[in-house]
Amino acid sequence: MDSAACSDIHVFNNIIGGAEFVGITGYTHECGEVTDVMFNNTAHSIEGKGVDVQTDPTSSTQTTCAEMSYSNSYKCTEQGAIFYKETKEIRVTNMVAVDNILGIAALLATGNSWTEVSLGSEVTISIEDNIIIGSTHVPNGDYEC
Repeated sequence: MDSAACSDIHVFNNIIGGAEFVGITGYTHECGEVTDVMFNNTAHSIEGKGVDVQTDPTSSTQTTCAEMSYSNSYKCTEQGAIFYKETKEIRVTNMVAVDNILGIAALLATGNSWTEVSLGSEVTISIEDNIIIGSTHVPNGDYEC
C-alpha cells in the first residue's frame, strides 16, 4: 500500500466473497484498542488470502506493537488472515478462520527491510481468543488416533 495515498481508512461491516488474490486488505490498529479501522469484516471463498493486514504507516506506535482483530474468513485457498510487516510485537485477537488452507499467519521482521532482519532482536507474536478450525478432508466415521 502507498502510505501517501492511504490515510484515515476505516473498513468495517463488509462481506466479501469470490474474489481473486485477497478478499480484503487494510491496516492494523493500535494494540489494546478496539476500533473500526478493520472491524467485523468477513472474507469467504477467496482464491488467495482472506484478510491481508499491514501496519498503518501513519502510526507513531505500530513499529513497536500492532494488532489485527475482529475479522473472519472461511474457505480461502491460502491464509484466512495474514499479517507481515516490521514491528516488534503483533497481536492477533478475536479472529475467526474456518476451512482455510493455512489458517492465520502472523509474520514479523525487524530492520529496514525483509532482507535486513536482525536475528538478535526480540519480537513477540501473541495469538489469543481466536477460533481456528482446519480444512483437512476427513470422512465421517469412527477412527483411532
